[in-house]
Amino acid sequence: MKLMMGNKYETDLKELHKLLKKEGIKHILRKHRAAEEGAKKIIGYNPTGDWQICIPDIDWDISIIRGMVSFGSYETYTHKDGETERFEAPEEVVSWVKEEIIK
Repeated sequence: MKLMMGNKYETDLKELHKLLKKEGIKHILRKHRAAEEGAKKIIGYNPTGDWQICIPDIDWDISIIRGMVSFGSYETYTHKDGETERFEAPEEVVSWVKEEIIK
């Protein structure tokens, strides 16, 4: 059952990072705050994944994670309105980001 997989979810953001770079989309790949706060020490893994991609903008920014809390999908969070979206492929995330930036 996918819901009970714990630390078995996909967490890699490298492919998305490369695509964003190729498209010239400014972003930051950084250690996720939850990973820095030590969730791994308590439950054995980081539910949000170890890494996070942040896409800054003048009025808002986007955070992208991949881990147990997103069931291994890429999950975007827009700080401006608190909306989340999930995507299976990194190409889908890039398309969505492009649309959000030009809104």
